[in-house]
Amino acid sequence: MAIDNPNNRVALVAALRSAFFGISDEDLFEFHARGGDLAYVSDAAGTTLEEAFGLLRRLHAVRNEIGAESLLDTLYAETKALVVFLLRPNGEQRVANLLKIGDIARALADRGVLTFRAFVRWLADRKEEEAEEAEAATVETGDDFVRLLTIHKAKGLEFPMVILTDLAGKRNKGETFVVDRRKGEIAIRVGNKQMGIQTTNYERLSDYEDLRREAEERRLLYVAMTRARDFVVIPAYFATPGEYPKAGDTKPKSLFHYLAQKIPQPGETRGAETLKGMRIFEGSSLDLEPKEPPLFRVPLDPDAPEPAEAEAMCDRLEKWKRRQADRIEWFARGRSLRTATEETEVLPVAGRSGGALFGQLVHRLLERIDWKHPAILEQVAAAEAPAIGADSAMVEEAVEMVRTALASDLMKRIIGADRYYKEVPFTFEDDGTIVEGVIDVLFEDTGKIGIVDFKTDRVPESKLAGKAEEYRPQVETYRRAVTAACGTPPDEVILFFLHPMESVTVSA
Repeated sequence: MAIDNPNNRVALVAALRSAFFGISDEDLFEFHARGGDLAYVSDAAGTTLEEAFGLLRRLHAVRNEIGAESLLDTLYAETKALVVFLLRPNGEQRVANLLKIGDIARALADRGVLTFRAFVRWLADRKEEEAEEAEAATVETGDDFVRLLTIHKAKGLEFPMVILTDLAGKRNKGETFVVDRRKGEIAIRVGNKQMGIQTTNYERLSDYEDLRREAEERRLLYVAMTRARDFVVIPAYFATPGEYPKAGDTKPKSLFHYLAQKIPQPGETRGAETLKGMRIFEGSSLDLEPKEPPLFRVPLDPDAPEPAEAEAMCDRLEKWKRRQADRIEWFARGRSLRTATEETEVLPVAGRSGGALFGQLVHRLLERIDWKHPAILEQVAAAEAPAIGADSAMVEEAVEMVRTALASDLMKRIIGADRYYKEVPFTFEDDGTIVEGVIDVLFEDTGKIGIVDFKTDRVPESKLAGKAEEYRPQVETYRRAVTAACGTPPDEVILFFLHPMESVTVSA
């Protein structure tokens, strides 16, 4: 639909999010938030949607010239969709189904469905009607495989061997709504048989419905049993012996009921025997446990002296066993984990905006908005506030703080840098301990690496230097993380205190 109609935005978004193009929700939101038009006839240069829009434009332009089958081949080839679907669960069947759509397009073209729009309309009608379409075959006749089919799907087919499974499955209880189309009557029962209510004609119509259903079940059983060319296997299995149908039963509880008079009762046969032309096996007498193959052994002469090579090999084996035992013990102890923030003990600050809740909201806003285009700052704040339980006054203060911070010289410097990254996770090992954390901002400008960490502590300007020293252990962890990842230490680490809008560079 998206190829046929460039103005159908619902179909376009569905196509972009599909495996054909793999555009994420975040990319779509960012494209739209920046003023992008969700119509592939427009330009999307410089965005993640550029290639997808270009392909859709080309396909739309030639949709009625090359035919639906060729268009699908081009779509599959350009997007590599068949490879993507092949790597998914049941990938071979998925690809076969996609290729079958091309076969259908060719068949429709032969029948006179010439335009691409007519082909799209035909597919839409099939979906609207919920028409059942058989999956494309992935195996050929003669291959060694087992097909699982319902009795209805097996009509008209023949197989060397047929196994009728779940014949003992219990049938549904009586219908609560019965229609007699011969006389134009309906009957209804509400509730169970003892406590419910029903129409006066329910018992009569229900008995007729049971007879009609029994005739249909006998017909289905006949269809199932005549699908076999050489052998038909009928498992006679029940959870309890009492469920086995008896010849005198008048109400069948399952399809197996109709075979009760033809098959021996449990315990009447021993081992394997032939009865009335049937080969009958008592399941309890069969050895169904798979046999393990014998272990491979090289015959040795017990009296022959051990060669030096054998002794050396045994020594290596013992050393390997000891190393394995040491490793298992080491892994069993586990490894300690430490975060960067654990390096510094931060005491809570009194006041509404001094707590961790406010700091979390500010960090979320700085992480989620586009610093170059912060026009939707209020909308992002309104969306984030309920998740952390922030009230309207806190949201208003956080928005104002972020807006003021983005206008600061430090943030302008970061935005204008060669490149910068927000919320950069890291992990490194420190003497057997795993240290992990997240750096607020990592930027590079003119070949120099810098770190910025946002702080929402309410600290007067006169005490900023002392407060920065309290964060030195955390700063040193950031230095070591960048050094481990980049092979060189950062040139500067800056603590940006957002309440006074002052930055402090922590020296190495």
